Amino acid sequence: VSASGAPEGSLRLVGAGPELGDWDPARGLVFEGGALSLDYPPGAVLEAKLVLVDSAGEVTWQGGANTAALILGDQSLEIPW
Repeated sequence: VSASGAPEGSLRLVGAGPELGDWDPARGLVFEGGALSLDYPPGAVLEAKLVLVDSAGEVTWQGGANTAALILGDQSLEIPW
């Protein structure tokens, strides 16, 4: 998973399921170098959203609908901020 266009801060991916922090920004996956590697089995559904945590700890959620993807195997997913 990669993300683009986010402002400065700690960019995280949060979403459904314990792998993505169960929608809790404090437990979300932190983007390192602009990308994340996730291991989901084929047929799984990923539902997630980007959040930005600034230096003061303020959380800004990505606007719009959640990102949803059906995992079909090795694939790339880009989520624009």
